[in-house]
Amino acid sequence: MIIASRLIQNCFCGIITTTYNQALMMYRNLVFMNKKNTIDQIKSVLGFHSQAGAEICLQICPFCGDDKHHLYLNVEKLVFNCFKCNETGTIRKLVKEAGITFDSDAMYEKTNEIKRIAAEFFADRLVDNPSANDARKWLKERGINEKWLRPFQTAGEMINKRLPIGFHPGDNVLLEHFDKLGFSNKEIYESGILIGKYKDFNGSVVFPYHISTGVIGRFKLRKVRGTASDTIWLGEKDTQAGVFGLNLCPSTKEIICVEGEFDALALQILGLMYDRFLVNVLALSGGASGNNVEVLYRNGARGIHIIPDSDKGGFNFVTNCLNAARRYNLSCIVYGLDKKYKDLDELIQSGNHNLKAIFDDPMVPGEYLAKFLMGNEDFSTINPSELEDIRQRIVREAGKLSGFDKRDFITTLPDNLRPIIDVSVDTIETLTKDPISAKDLLKLRLPRPAMIIGNGLLPRHGYTILASTTKMGKTTMSLQMCLCIVSGTPFLVFPIENQVGILYCDFESTKSSLATLLRKQIDNLTDVTINAEMLNLLEARGLCLESKNDIDWLISKIDQTNAGLVVLDPISLCVRGDINDIRTVRMLVQTLQKISKEMNNSWFMIHHYGKETIQKRQPIHAMLGSSGWGNYTESFVGMERYSDRRPPDYKRLTFNFRLDKTPGDLCAYLNPTTRLFELVENPEDITAVPIDRIGSILQSYDKSMSYGVLVGIVTEELGVSDPTAKRLIMKAKEQGIIKKEPGKFGKYYWKG
Repeated sequence: MIIASRLIQNCFCGIITTTYNQALMMYRNLVFMNKKNTIDQIKSVLGFHSQAGAEICLQICPFCGDDKHHLYLNVEKLVFNCFKCNETGTIRKLVKEAGITFDSDAMYEKTNEIKRIAAEFFADRLVDNPSANDARKWLKERGINEKWLRPFQTAGEMINKRLPIGFHPGDNVLLEHFDKLGFSNKEIYESGILIGKYKDFNGSVVFPYHISTGVIGRFKLRKVRGTASDTIWLGEKDTQAGVFGLNLCPSTKEIICVEGEFDALALQILGLMYDRFLVNVLALSGGASGNNVEVLYRNGARGIHIIPDSDKGGFNFVTNCLNAARRYNLSCIVYGLDKKYKDLDELIQSGNHNLKAIFDDPMVPGEYLAKFLMGNEDFSTINPSELEDIRQRIVREAGKLSGFDKRDFITTLPDNLRPIIDVSVDTIETLTKDPISAKDLLKLRLPRPAMIIGNGLLPRHGYTILASTTKMGKTTMSLQMCLCIVSGTPFLVFPIENQVGILYCDFESTKSSLATLLRKQIDNLTDVTINAEMLNLLEARGLCLESKNDIDWLISKIDQTNAGLVVLDPISLCVRGDINDIRTVRMLVQTLQKISKEMNNSWFMIHHYGKETIQKRQPIHAMLGSSGWGNYTESFVGMERYSDRRPPDYKRLTFNFRLDKTPGDLCAYLNPTTRLFELVENPEDITAVPIDRIGSILQSYDKSMSYGVLVGIVTEELGVSDPTAKRLIMKAKEQGIIKKEPGKFGKYYWKG
């Protein structure tokens, strides 16, 4: 660090004879060396585990103390994230927590001082300098008069504050100003406040963004009369941009978040008209990112009040605020603008200065999102017969929006709207944020766990397993279940509660075989409207859920298809390790649960039973890797032949549900013509294999045969197991239907 600092000093000794671009290039190279040394120190202190591209994985997280390498640092963007405690931020924040020296404190304080002086200089230039005439004229057109750019009087007292806005006259003027104040060129370049190569931004309007009261993170420059995209950022690249307007907040406990700088200024001016400051903040570049909401949280915010634009961008702004605020447990309230105004800026320009009109309609975020998706319909006037159509439209439209988190949407819905959406969240997640006493728990009105298929068969979150021996029709039943979901048709005795998009991942069948089976099933599902576009089939041979690249690829496919349900057929082909090893199963379950939480999806997995000797126990214990799968699954369906004395197309379905009452066994018939499972209401009426069929078999061969040969033929022709074939042969012999020659090795023959 000392060497790097001296090199910087030596470099800038000859700054007068060096061109701007040469000096800037030298400075950037030296800063890179400085950061490289810092990264090496981070590796040494926190432990280096691995690196992939720009991401390095560290052993220890200094925030939560986890030592299982969940901490990742991007050495290009200089930001970090811990996947254990979800702590995130810039490299400066990381090294401070780890006790590592990044820059000298004196250098950091000097940079902050330069930024504070620059903000005052920009503000003065906007008011007094003739070169800012065009900028002042533009601001006046947008409702910002010159009187708000000077220190003003409020509540009868003069205060040393003004609207946080300024004018950048160019690098030469700025350098000359700081030179008079005794600052070195090195210190000015280091602060990052010079435009440099962006010469066409001379004469731009400046918006300072604070990371705390009195500390500016970066400056945002916007061209006069340019679009919102005509902007650049000034300041250290590894510094958070912060939030706009923070210095005017008398209290930061409750923050008003708006989308753009001019929206924030418009709301400030309204507050000044009422002789007080409003608490308003822009949650900055790219919307309400996690880092920017963290700035609010670190400055004492415990609740945010959101005033979005009335377009789709405003909707996305609200969902981004929700996603970020959930990390820090911040409460959220949304206020909807009249749709005739795009944003607050337009409202002020129109001359509407009625604050009450803005804050008169507070909504919890779920209510705002639902109303937006419904075109601001009045819920009180909805015809009950239209509720299902409305629910489907909301869920369908919501799934198309980027940055949309259905969990946040649902958790913030008021009680009177939840029946309309008919979707709830995982109860466990609601309860695990903080400890809760049994007394308080009993007072809660907890929602019923959400289901895709009702009566406990297929929960909205978690995973369900369908298991059996090979060649029993698991894929056939799974595809039929998927068709029922996308068409809203009951599956056997189970109702469809939510029609969701499905991603069917097949690891062993071919597309042609699946297409043949699907075509036959669809042709025989009469009087049913099937939304086939909601069912997506993915040939995923070789996918391994122990590989990060494969997991990322699967997540991209889930996101691409907006799948609320993912089918894995079969799960045993998704791992390299032994599926009977509890560690393998636990790892796989944790991976699936993490993806489910992030992507808001459910899993349906096809699995296999182990050896026949194991199947004498309960069906749920007969699965490969049974102890792991059985412990964690929300819903289990076992399938086997109904009875050895019944034709093989009759199946016994055995259930084990965690979230609802477990039903008794069902009997289903796999129709070989339609390839659809049909419920058999009275299984006792199924005709058993008659004993006299054994005589018919011997008669057809017209010769005697050994016991072993006869068992094989009966098994094949009657479709029964070896033990059943042996029992049938013994009963036929006892009833005199067939006879056996004398002696131990006597052959069997038809009595004639």
